[in-house]
Parts: sequence; structure tokens; C-alpha cells
Amino acid sequence: MRRTALMLALMLVACDGHVGHVQLVYGPTRPCNVRVTAPRQLDRAAIAVDGTQTNFLIANEPVAELVGSFFGARKRPATSGFCYVPAGTHTIRIVKPGFEPIERVVTVSDPKSCRTEVEIRAEDLKPVSR
Repeated sequence: MRRTALMLALMLVACDGHVGHVQLVYGPTRPCNVRVTAPRQLDRAAIAVDGTQTNFLIANEPVAELVGSFFGARKRPATSGFCYVPAGTHTIRIVKPGFEPIERVVTVSDPKSCRTEVEIRAEDLKPVSR
């Protein structure tokens, strides 16, 4: 229950009042099984699964990064987000104004036990040509 409330609160913060419809497609019966990581330029980018927007990429806190590096924690990417993907092959699409959409195809065999990582690198970012 706390995790669901926390995820909802994070989504409300990420919305910032300017984003349209978001469908929650994860929760206690559907745990987040896909983690998307990306450069900081994609902070607040939308994550869509098979055309349905499900979540956002959120920037990691710089203070937490500093404290973590002091204690030897592994460096995290600048932004990250999670979503639920059912079994099968699906298209993950990352959309942020000012950049070309980025798509990755993922295959999930068992959505409850596997964790799939989708990494977006700086070289994947292509500004929209005007």
C-alpha cells in the first residue's frame, strides 16, 4: 500500500500540471518489472508501453548521489523510471519535447520474476530538427 501511494505521489510530482492522461498499469498484482535509465536531458520524459503512457523518467537527487558515492554506492544514471510490462514482446517508447522519440523492444517471459533493464545512452538522444 505504501509503495502504491509513493508511486502515485511521484507521478503527481512528475506531471507538473502539463502532461495529459497517464494510465497506471502496475501495482501490487503487477509489480514494476522494467527499469528505464537515461541521461539527465530526458528528465520528465514520458514512458509508454505499446502506445499507452505509463510513467515518467525522474532525475535522481544530486545530494543522494553525493552521499551514495561517499559510502561507495554504485553510481546511478541521471534519470530512471519503472513500468509494468506483461509477458510477451512489447515496445517501450520514451518521449520528451525537443527530442526524437526513442523506442526499444523488450521481451518478458515471466513478468513476476524477471527484471528487464532498458538503457538509453547519450548518443541515442537526437534533438528535433526545426
